[in-house]
Amino acid sequence: MFCLVTCKESRATAPSPQVDIRGLPHVVCTSSMSYYVDFSRDLSLKDVKDKTFADRPGGLSAAVNKYGVRAHYWLKYSLENLDSVAATAYLRVGYFGVIRVYEIQNGEVALRCGGLAIEKNTTVPAPELNTVTLVIPTHATIQYFVCLFSTPDYDTQFERVSISSKKSLLGAFYRRNYENRTFRFLQMLFFGFMLSQMVYVAFSRLIGIKRKEYLFYLFYLILVTTYFLIRYNRYVDIFWPLEYYPSIRVYLKSILLALPYLFYLKFARYFLDLGELDKKIFRRFIYLERFIVVYVLVDTTLRFVLHAPGDLDDILMIVISGIFIYCLILIFQLIGHKKVLVTLILTGSLVAALGGGIGILITFFQFDIGVLHTNLNALTSGQVGIFLETIIFTTSLSYKTRMMEIEKVEDQKKLIAQMRENAELKEKMEQTRIKIAQDLHDDIGSGLTRIAIMAEVAARQTETNLRYASGTAAGRGMEEGYSARKLVERIGANARDLVGSMSDVVWSVDPKNLTVGDLLKRLRSFAFEISEAKGIAIEFNIDDRIESLKVDPQVLRALLLISKEGLNNAIKHSGCKKVNITIQLNDKYIKLMIEDDGCGFDGAVSTLGHGLENMKMRTETVGGVFSLKSSSGIGTTIDAELPFSA
Repeated sequence: MFCLVTCKESRATAPSPQVDIRGLPHVVCTSSMSYYVDFSRDLSLKDVKDKTFADRPGGLSAAVNKYGVRAHYWLKYSLENLDSVAATAYLRVGYFGVIRVYEIQNGEVALRCGGLAIEKNTTVPAPELNTVTLVIPTHATIQYFVCLFSTPDYDTQFERVSISSKKSLLGAFYRRNYENRTFRFLQMLFFGFMLSQMVYVAFSRLIGIKRKEYLFYLFYLILVTTYFLIRYNRYVDIFWPLEYYPSIRVYLKSILLALPYLFYLKFARYFLDLGELDKKIFRRFIYLERFIVVYVLVDTTLRFVLHAPGDLDDILMIVISGIFIYCLILIFQLIGHKKVLVTLILTGSLVAALGGGIGILITFFQFDIGVLHTNLNALTSGQVGIFLETIIFTTSLSYKTRMMEIEKVEDQKKLIAQMRENAELKEKMEQTRIKIAQDLHDDIGSGLTRIAIMAEVAARQTETNLRYASGTAAGRGMEEGYSARKLVERIGANARDLVGSMSDVVWSVDPKNLTVGDLLKRLRSFAFEISEAKGIAIEFNIDDRIESLKVDPQVLRALLLISKEGLNNAIKHSGCKKVNITIQLNDKYIKLMIEDDGCGFDGAVSTLGHGLENMKMRTETVGGVFSLKSSSGIGTTIDAELPFSA
């Protein structure tokens, strides 16, 4: 999170009470430099002339270091040109927003202005940007009063009063650059790093990562880098339009200070999928984002209209502090969501906040107490925080992208597996439809054919019975009537069998019937229904583990039909007194065993009736194994092992 340190640094070199004149051999200082600190910040030249100026060595540097932008600083000295040619000199005192030079000669006052906040002609070369040009007439002595002050937008740094020729000014400019080469190199590394991060994020967007957090993170990086570039441009020797038109800096102030928070909030919101993670905090993010947008629009408009943003700057600092604190509160409220992405955002935000906090402490001690003598400054500590935060955030984006790719691959695998399952299910459903059609054709079709034939025969016999209803044919008619009744009974029995077969077909395709427990309910009902009339005892021996077992619908249907066929054969044809039905779970197979104590028979399955052949065929169709044991006078045992799935 961008912690903006807006307090200004104020560093002083070892001062001299004298004016430092370079490259101007005919210009001399006729009086020692003295100074006066104006805490009211509203004294005019006339007022200041009556004040007592101090000339204590190092006093002005200490005052600037202590009070910074909270005071105006007046200097007083005199210069004499001994040459017969007018001298052009360049005054440099350090870094201040405004430098006002009052030249007094023969009672006349001339004003010259310079400084960081003064607009300049674009033809002014870089070494002259922070100087005031002086013209000292021939054989003349001029008294100078210099007023130095800054606003919070500009640095406040006193070095020394230096009067230089153009050649000496250029040499001093390059010497300063050489002396600051290490610091300048580090700054270029910082800006190069930030630029590389912007290129990486922009390239990620171009190659297809269209997530919104990338776009908002890119805007965040651009604004943060622009802010530090404006604050450090004189250290890295980047002289761009803001040096010539410093008022632009004032108009952009709320944009560069407040908008980074807007894009930080948007980045965090989309990065964390906050709408799904925490709707309450999500709404607070939205409200804060809207407030920032409205405030920036209002503040920027007022800066263009009023042209005097002093009060606006104070309000801006209060608002920025409030936004910063509230952002931290919102981020800390997410700690309860123990997720890696939340931890990464929290860590990056805390690192940036810590860097900004250290910068504020450094600024406070340097300005107000003056006990912390170090080259580290508020902006540098803020840069370190932003540097570490950027590493964490960029790594977090890569981590999230990697996790999403892994999830995508897993989802694709699941989709492929689901498609395979659907294909297998479709194939099984097709096989089930074919099987149902086959059963309908074999059982229902043949049953209806038998009913039709028997109905036709019964009709003929009834007609014959009526025809021979008298005379000597009476006895014959009774026999024919008896035969017709038998046929009608058989028709009824066949019809009931067909209803049972159709009921089995409907039951087997009902999706509610998926477990062996569902099968057992139907099987028990069928068993007691057909055995009760003949007084045959039915005993079930069921494995407890098998009740809730889900099996393939084809296997379940085969198990039902085999059980019913075996029970039906035992009760109708074996003459038994008792039937045992055992269903057990054996590895990956369901073992069905039907035992009766009836008459039994001799012979192989292939030589037996249609019912036993059907049981064998149904078992083998689903991949099972069928066996039969029977001997005359001993009884019959049917064994069938069926897999869980066909």
